[in-house]
Order: sequence, then C-alpha cells, then structure tokens
Amino acid sequence: MFGEEPNGFCDWLQNEGVLIKQGEWLVPRREVFEIKIEEAPGGIAFVQTFVTPRGMTYIAGLPKKRDLKRDREAAARTQGELGI
Repeated sequence: MFGEEPNGFCDWLQNEGVLIKQGEWLVPRREVFEIKIEEAPGGIAFVQTFVTPRGMTYIAGLPKKRDLKRDREAAARTQGELGI
C-alpha cells in the first residue's frame, strides 16, 4: 500500500469493495470512512474523508483475507492435481 500512486491505492480500495462506484463517483462504505463537509471562508464547501478506527482495522485485514483466499485456491488446485 505504501509507495503506491494515489490512483493505485484508490483502485485497490475499489477492487476490495471498500469504495463503491456510483455513476462516475467513488463512494466510500460508511463503516469504513467518515465524511465531513466543511465551509471555507467565502462560502466554498469542501469535503474531507477520514478513515474510522473500525475502518483502519478493516483495511489492515484486507491483505490477510486476500492471502487466505489465495492459499485456499492454491490448496484446491493442488488437491485437484493430486486427485484428492
């Protein structure tokens, strides 16, 4: 994750189902992110997105889930090759 380009990280989050595509927008899952809309001087609104503590735990566990899935798939292939 670290050292990734910003778009690469967003793509990874989308592939993991953390960001969901709605039209042309990427929308974060609410239990993972908190969105705050602030107003800057001059009445200009801006959006800030924060990862929640629960979201940090969830995102940190994604590589482990992917590794487990990959390990299960490899085991199934091996069993298939051995005729088990």
